[in-house]
Amino acid sequence: MGDAPSRRETQMGLGSGFIVNKAGIILTNNHVVAGADEVWVQLGDQRRFEARVVGSDPATDVAVVKLNRPPGDMRPAVLGNSEQVRVGDYVLAIGNPLGLGQTVTMGIVSAKNRMLVARSRSMKTSSRPTRPSTREIRAGRFSTSAARSLLSTPPS
Repeated sequence: MGDAPSRRETQMGLGSGFIVNKAGIILTNNHVVAGADEVWVQLGDQRRFEARVVGSDPATDVAVVKLNRPPGDMRPAVLGNSEQVRVGDYVLAIGNPLGLGQTVTMGIVSAKNRMLVARSRSMKTSSRPTRPSTREIRAGRFSTSAARSLLSTPPS
């Protein structure tokens, strides 16, 4: 019979991140962009921009991407000072699990200054050829005044 026609399969991934500065730097998770051949960032107003990974740390699951052509109207997130966080403070994690968008989880700071130890993860390898992959990051801002007031109010 002949060889079967070759099919090109593309893997897609989705994650969240936030705008660090107007130069187009986005902070996200390493697992969101690891192995990506293409990275796209979608802002809260639905505009999409091609980006590239400029740094990552698998041990802490952090990655930095940069928009190739950042728009002039980017509004960075207002970052707090981690030295001011106290045990018992409320914290928020804002993300995009499974593409649900604008998901917020709340927790309480249980400890500070813990040493992070990277645990070795065994990964299965495959003899299959690597497929091209595209990752999309939904980045944006949230109401920092509401978060700031929540974060500055210790639980009673």
